[in-house]
Amino acid sequence: EEARLIATEPPLSQTFSPAAEIMLTHLGCAFRPPPRYLYCPNLSNPESNKQRFYRATLGGSVGVEMLVVSVWYTHSYAPHLRKAGNANLSKIAQHGAGSIHRAQNFRNIRVTVEDAPVSRRKSWLGGASNKDAVITVVDCEEAGGVRCQNTIGWIRDPNSDIVHLMYYADTLGI
Repeated sequence: EEARLIATEPPLSQTFSPAAEIMLTHLGCAFRPPPRYLYCPNLSNPESNKQRFYRATLGGSVGVEMLVVSVWYTHSYAPHLRKAGNANLSKIAQHGAGSIHRAQNFRNIRVTVEDAPVSRRKSWLGGASNKDAVITVVDCEEAGGVRCQNTIGWIRDPNSDIVHLMYYADTLGI
């Protein structure tokens, strides 16, 4: 059978707006995706700690872009870094970003960590200004030697051991 793309009418049961907040109850947050990103529930594992959003581009750069929202629990991952503050969150993010990329078989991984003032981004996970937040920019190479870059936002809730991640894949040139 030939490969083909079939366009259909949207389902009548679709009741959400692409700009609306998506409740990710088991991750403990609501998330409003960037423009044109749509939530794609993980039907095979609905309780997964990784929830994906995708958008397709058909203009100058053809492809599918992915954004992952996830959660880490520092009590089991890094109990010695549970203290508040961006310095400790930076250590978690540095190690975590490297681990994520090593697990995906990237090579020549270089992680840069920068503070991310939440007060400028009131929409991030409720936007309380007392949340620690950093951004990691990961420069690396795919197995074939192609250079790529991924960006991860890390936000820690001050009242728990939870760190939320927003992972943007393929951010080179953005």
